[in-house]
Amino acid sequence: MKKKFLKLTALAILILGATGFASGNSGLKKISTDRAKQIALARVAGATKENIKKFHSDKDSYDGVIYYNGTEYEFEIDAFTGRIIDWDVEKK
Repeated sequence: MKKKFLKLTALAILILGATGFASGNSGLKKISTDRAKQIALARVAGATKENIKKFHSDKDSYDGVIYYNGTEYEFEIDAFTGRIIDWDVEKK
């Protein structure tokens, strides 16, 4: 009886774990567009929101371009964690 209980408990844990893993970011709350812009601007000393020339949000990320002092900064930020996924810098 005890062995059967342990097997059922282990199976239940596996099922619940797989369900939680499969749901991805659905349980997390997206950061705001303003917060995403703040994160990107923090990497470019002196740049302001007026320097953000392109900004787009999709399901999982925020993408944009900052033009400041003759340099283009292209970024992608995870919409749930606020982590910078991609950051490219190009002198213009």
